[in-house]
Amino acid sequence: MSLEDDIIAGMREGYNKTNLRDLNLEQYDDAVRRTGIIMQGAPNKHEFWNITGFDPVQLMFLRKMVSLPILEKKLRTIKEDYFKAVVYGEFYTKFIIDGEEILDKMTQRVRQLERIDPFLDPDLGLFVRSCALDYMANYRPIARRDRRKEQYNRRNTEVFAEYTPFRRIDPLFEAAGSLLYEQFQSDKIKERLSYVTKINDLAALTFIDINLSIYKEQVREGSYQRFETEILGMIEQEDYLKAAHKTMDKVAKSVTRAPLAEYISSMEPTTY
Repeated sequence: MSLEDDIIAGMREGYNKTNLRDLNLEQYDDAVRRTGIIMQGAPNKHEFWNITGFDPVQLMFLRKMVSLPILEKKLRTIKEDYFKAVVYGEFYTKFIIDGEEILDKMTQRVRQLERIDPFLDPDLGLFVRSCALDYMANYRPIARRDRRKEQYNRRNTEVFAEYTPFRRIDPLFEAAGSLLYEQFQSDKIKERLSYVTKINDLAALTFIDINLSIYKEQVREGSYQRFETEILGMIEQEDYLKAAHKTMDKVAKSVTRAPLAEYISSMEPTTY
């Protein structure tokens, strides 16, 4: 076998080991392809390609969904909550609260948890509750509303997201789309992914889905269903930012009724 054959064989072997081969993307409907096309057409939030611990699909996800300050602050959660948490943190600091102080507070929180147990890491529930406390203390709706809306609409241009045999999607972006798709809990919110055409709207739906999942744990089924119907109506009207703010307000008032220490005491250490 020639040197060239060895190189080609090595490349093929490497391809077989990547996470693109085994994703089984045919199980997904057009919502995943649409999500991937939106990511492909959206501007990068940063240009970092070499972040230790992430594969190419995850790096593409982070380039499109998360800005550099979130990554530089090294927001830490348990592994299964990480991608939800960074998108939530991105949306919260950009479009809900002006400022990134919550990221420094989470760094302090990590140190507090480590004093309890070296393997006790924040989960998504703790992060959302920490944001809720920050929101209740610092939110100023009238003074900052217009600035948030302008921020949200900036660089949120519409992407033609239809998938046809003549409009193929890069497999890397399709895989990144599937990664985002898998973060959603609510089937009703997932359904909305088939209509979205803008990157910030994808982030808003992720934020809304997380808040709804947390709120659902706090209230009776009837109360949750009424609120979910209200939010779905806003989403149907494509008022994603308003719906996101509404869920933040509702979940903040709900989860802050119980002391944060009570939630921390219920957390379990994680081993990897």
